[in-house]
Amino acid sequence: MTKPFAAEEIALQVRLVLDSRKQQKRVLIVDNDESLRRMLAALLESAGYEITQASNGREALNHAGTLEMDTILTEIVMPEVEGLHLIQKLLQLKPSIPDRRKDGKLGWLVPRQ
Repeated sequence: MTKPFAAEEIALQVRLVLDSRKQQKRVLIVDNDESLRRMLAALLESAGYEITQASNGREALNHAGTLEMDTILTEIVMPEVEGLHLIQKLLQLKPSIPDRRKDGKLGWLVPRQ
């Protein structure tokens, strides 16, 4: 996917990945764009997913110890802590989440198997 993203395009790609893993229901959404974060959260909640939101990578890391997630959906370019650094840190803190950045789906989805 290339920027600019249409909300419908993002929602479709997210649902395709999550629908293939129906048993996983907890999604962490990290994005400094509040309107996009809320839109994605509303779409996924309406589809039955449990959503946790963070406005940036630092906020997500500050709560990493208490976060339960099956999938991480993150913006890549953010202030404070960028998405790739966030993913690396969360994978270190939560080794039960497999690194799926190279699975050919979406570079910013890291679902647990």
